[in-house]
Amino acid sequence: PSCKVHSSTISDLPIYLRRQIPHSSSKSDYVEVPVTLPFYDEIMNTCSHSSLRKVLFTYRRGEYRKNATKALCNLLNLRHEHALSLGHPSYAHLILQNRILKNPKEVETLLMEMVDRLKPLIDIERGTMCG
Repeated sequence: PSCKVHSSTISDLPIYLRRQIPHSSSKSDYVEVPVTLPFYDEIMNTCSHSSLRKVLFTYRRGEYRKNATKALCNLLNLRHEHALSLGHPSYAHLILQNRILKNPKEVETLLMEMVDRLKPLIDIERGTMCG
């Protein structure tokens, strides 16, 4: 992956890094800066142009989040399919079958009971802190 940035932002990079950045054949003022490792790390460590570092960091973080979200969705779908193939309505039902709380409804009931019991204590603490 690469990130499009204005060519002026790479002017302070060492020449060995600038040579690795492909330049467009058109007369564009923008270049595509690779954001793959180890090139990304090298730019982040040598570039004094804070706006370039910020753009690359933001782009790379966004790409990571997209990929992580896709991977998580795939995992959740596979877990659900696995549970269905074993005759359970959800992955939660599968995991809880041999536990103290046997199904998601029992877990929800326990959590709501805990909320009901803790709420008065939370209100007392909040009053102490704010009062």
